[in-house]
Amino acid sequence: MRVKVEPSLSSTPRQPGTSCCFIEFASLIGSRFDFDRYGLVPRSSPRQADLILTADTVKMKMAPSLVRLYEQMPEPKYVIATGACTIIGGMFSTDSYSTVRGVDKLIPVDVYFPGFPPKLEAVIDAITKLRKKEYP
Repeated sequence: MRVKVEPSLSSTPRQPGTSCCFIEFASLIGSRFDFDRYGLVPRSSPRQADLILTADTVKMKMAPSLVRLYEQMPEPKYVIATGACTIIGGMFSTDSYSTVRGVDKLIPVDVYFPGFPPKLEAVIDAITKLRKKEYP
């Protein structure tokens, strides 16, 4: 998605997720929250996006793609890490060789939302604050 900081943000769509955080985030697309009114505009290319919202466990196999996606995004670019799986690798990360133990080991993260899953209202608040440049 592309999230333009004032007037709108755009993000690049990632692979579909199956985690509880992704399912929570997917409800943003529905009529109750409708991410269009928050200025989120899906983009088909990372070169048109300025926001990555991570919402699942990052696997070692996916790490190079995530780093490449981040590098292709123009400045300013933002990353929101949502949920325990993205932030620390999830509950099985200590026993798994295939899990990245935190997305911030790969790319810089601007906003963290711990939880299992985090509250969607908190994610919306962060997106609103990013648009107004109230987050670093």
